[in-house]
Amino acid sequence: MRRDIRVATELGVSPSRFWGREPATRVLPDGDGWRIEREPEFTDEDRALLRAGWDLEQATSRNGFLYSDEVSEFADQNNPDATHYFQADELPTVNHAERARVKAERAYRERYKAETGEEPDTAGMSWAVHKITLREEE
Repeated sequence: MRRDIRVATELGVSPSRFWGREPATRVLPDGDGWRIEREPEFTDEDRALLRAGWDLEQATSRNGFLYSDEVSEFADQNNPDATHYFQADELPTVNHAERARVKAERAYRERYKAETGEEPDTAGMSWAVHKITLREEE
């Protein structure tokens, strides 16, 4: 459900519409003409789901856990009342796309400084990362 809510948000539609509900449209007589009534795109339930999804994202750390769980006294292994603890892998995972981006930014900074003698202002700059296929995976 969390993924569906995120996708619906990215698409700019309500969760219920993403799940197949189409807001009803009615054409009603109105004196000498006609009036079109349309149900709202977002129901009360949609709005509640979007708020809950947003709250959950805000409360989730970069580690993928609720921040409140990470800093809880019950996550401290030295606490006799601990209910859980966290353990990181001994070896890091290499994000090769992120590594390529950081290397490109570093090279730009070094090149800029060598050419101008000044540090570049990279605020707002980003480096696109492209996946280059060498051969098809087996």
